[in-house]
Amino acid sequence: ISENLARETCIATMDAGSPVVLEVHKLSNGQRYAETISFLELKCPHEILLNEGRRNSQLCQKIQELFGNLDNNDKRNDSDSDNDDNDMQVLKTPKSRPSSRPDLTGACIMKTVVKFVPRSYFDQNKGADILRRVAREGAYDASIVEEYILLSSSHAILQYLQICLYLLY
Repeated sequence: ISENLARETCIATMDAGSPVVLEVHKLSNGQRYAETISFLELKCPHEILLNEGRRNSQLCQKIQELFGNLDNNDKRNDSDSDNDDNDMQVLKTPKSRPSSRPDLTGACIMKTVVKFVPRSYFDQNKGADILRRVAREGAYDASIVEEYILLSSSHAILQYLQICLYLLY
């Protein structure tokens, strides 16, 4: 999720199991981030990537309110991993709505992981380069390449997939 000073957010989504479609959504928000929060409720994501410099932002607080408080038993610290997972928070899905993804016991419990990734992941110039390189001709509107938040969030998700999940583009 990327955000600008006008409280516009951009949410880039991709299914890591089948990373062939990158969806980019630009949302206009008021002070309560209603559009972004509603979108996250609808999508029910497994992971949310946020800029590490925005840890104490109002948007981050709203996301934590949506998915519940941090459960200390769920805090993951994997010292054997090459990736720095110490900045990962596991948040439960909202109690007001069931998850559509049942676990092995049949219970509808899903957890959303909020990860704070380096600011360098949100690079608009590299995002434009990657989109030009991987997108099919005519598959996207040319005005996308002029929007900072669209490019930065696109680069963040693609960079995360390359570094953390070893997917190459």
